[in-house]
Amino acid sequence: PRYLMKNLPPTPITTMEKIRETAVTEGIHHVYIGNIPGHEGENTFCPNCQKRVIHRRGFQIRKIDLNQDKCKYCGNSISGIWTWFQRSRLNKLIPPFLLGFLALSFQILLLREFCAHFYGNEITYGLLLSSWLLWGGLGSILSSKIKFNQKIFRKTYYIIILLFPLCLIGLRLSRFALKTLPGEITGMIPMLAFSMILTLLISFPLGALFALNTFFSKGDISRVFLMESLGSASAGLVVHFVLVPFFPNWHSAALIGITIALLVFFSFGTKRNKLLFTLTLI
Repeated sequence: PRYLMKNLPPTPITTMEKIRETAVTEGIHHVYIGNIPGHEGENTFCPNCQKRVIHRRGFQIRKIDLNQDKCKYCGNSISGIWTWFQRSRLNKLIPPFLLGFLALSFQILLLREFCAHFYGNEITYGLLLSSWLLWGGLGSILSSKIKFNQKIFRKTYYIIILLFPLCLIGLRLSRFALKTLPGEITGMIPMLAFSMILTLLISFPLGALFALNTFFSKGDISRVFLMESLGSASAGLVVHFVLVPFFPNWHSAALIGITIALLVFFSFGTKRNKLLFTLTLI
């Protein structure tokens, strides 16, 4: 009644609990109480052992204790359509793998561009990599304090892909911003400033993605580390042997971005992100 029937008071929680208890006593399985986030009645319980098999809070699923369509504790079959669940189980390793692939491939391309425009040496590498680690760590720390959201999780991949061309454009325009001539060596302060700004756009959301992947994997940080490492190793091989010898950095970034966007959309994306997905491809 809080939406349109504002002339009536809300149904008391005790009344809904009594109705639910009566329905369960009469043999009806999976009776829920909705619109009360955090209430026990919004969870799914096994009719056989009475253990909680799906933990919900509002519209979010916090934990699933099912083996395919069976209770994890007693093996009893739980009624429902579990195709989406089986699909998510098969694809739960893909997000951290893509995180590692995206991070290392963009890092390599950014280093190549940065050294070309700032006539890099060991100091150039050090400034860029230290800035990268700083923003990545801050992104992980800050995002770990934010409530996990599936929409934000998926969109962050698209946003990183969209931001990387801005980094390349910023590097191309750095000469005009600093008013330096071709071949002129840039000082450490401008190099540090540009490295901090450019890595902020990419490394900060990548760091946030690490924390989001940990939430997505239900806290299994070892699995996130493992899959991210495999993704990074794959990116190193692909970029070194396939992309760098045959494509310029811009084309390489486009190929990587399109591939990652397609994998995100078809593995754990949704049609609701269709507009952002299309913009990413363009």
